[in-house]
Amino acid sequence: MLLKDVPLFKGIGPQLLTEIEEICSEDTLPFGHIVFRKGDFADFLYILIEGEIDITIRGLDRFHFPVDREGQVFGWSAMVEPRRNRTRAECQSRCSVYKIDGESLKNILEKYPLDALKVMERVAGVIADRYIGKFSLRMGGAE
Repeated sequence: MLLKDVPLFKGIGPQLLTEIEEICSEDTLPFGHIVFRKGDFADFLYILIEGEIDITIRGLDRFHFPVDREGQVFGWSAMVEPRRNRTRAECQSRCSVYKIDGESLKNILEKYPLDALKVMERVAGVIADRYIGKFSLRMGGAE
């Protein structure tokens, strides 16, 4: 998967994409690896290339979100204040991910406000899909 094919970055300008590629690295993570824990400082935004990550939210209840489709984003806390992980992420298989430094990404996006708006709207969509979707299931699907 190329970075330009990641839904988060689809349709952004080529110069911005090039700058993001320069701060992006590919990483392989073993089964059972804890990518981050709730409360940790959120350094990186991750994009799944292959494998499966379990995202766990603990509160009154424990919710699990599978990240198991190529191009899915996790670790979005690296892009929003207070830059603390709100969840725990653990590899459920050997995984390949893109890893992007959140602070560097923020600095790059500031130079491209229209494309930054697209990216942040997509991040908001990821948040909504995970949190609002789980809340809706808990409430019996009611809106």
